[in-house]
Amino acid sequence: MHCLINFVSDPKFIIPVAISLISLFWSYYNQQAQDRRWEILNRANVELTKTRFVLSKGFTAEEANQKGFWGYNLSFHRDDSDNLYKITSTLAAFYMDTKKPIHGFNSVFRLSEALEQLKAKGINNNYIILKHFVVAFQFENLGKTDANNVKIKISVENPNDKAWQDAFEQIDGTDLTPGVPIYSRVGYNLPLDMPHPSNINYKIELSYKDDNNNEYLKTFKTTYDSENNAWSYKKVI
Repeated sequence: MHCLINFVSDPKFIIPVAISLISLFWSYYNQQAQDRRWEILNRANVELTKTRFVLSKGFTAEEANQKGFWGYNLSFHRDDSDNLYKITSTLAAFYMDTKKPIHGFNSVFRLSEALEQLKAKGINNNYIILKHFVVAFQFENLGKTDANNVKIKISVENPNDKAWQDAFEQIDGTDLTPGVPIYSRVGYNLPLDMPHPSNINYKIELSYKDDNNNEYLKTFKTTYDSENNAWSYKKVI
């Protein structure tokens, strides 16, 4: 027993054991850190990747500038890829008293076409024709594993009182695999003679779970600047 105590207390024995324990601890720490980095890199990561108007077919510059041809104040978006002008809205018809859409009315771009449809339906009054805009929000899982139970809620800011109003809500969650985008669309209407507001603000609230059932909550705000015809957005949370 006395020999064992002397052996263990020998500095030549203690130093190698200490070095081995430090090396073992350092290897374990590095492995844990690497595992955490790998988990972060591979876990689900749903982001808002694009916001845009749903545009019409293309028209030439000559066609776009024929204001009398369209019959109302409308906005065009110039597409650099094909040098064509695309309308950011369509015409939609509603009953004046109920504000409900007129059944069977097909979206068109010219006011004369809209009036012809209403006349064919025998509707000569109690209607209103509005410019209808549709905004598409693109979401994508930038992670390496599936995002589960993805839910999306979109609100729009009222330009008059700055209050947020619900515009879209996905109640039933959906699963989102990496690299496959999904879209949510929100529409709004403007009077024919009203120019587009200088700014429209949206708030997007997003929730999902990863493979380990960890829940993530994210909030984005996106703004359309009509003067520069550009979208900008930032992550709030």
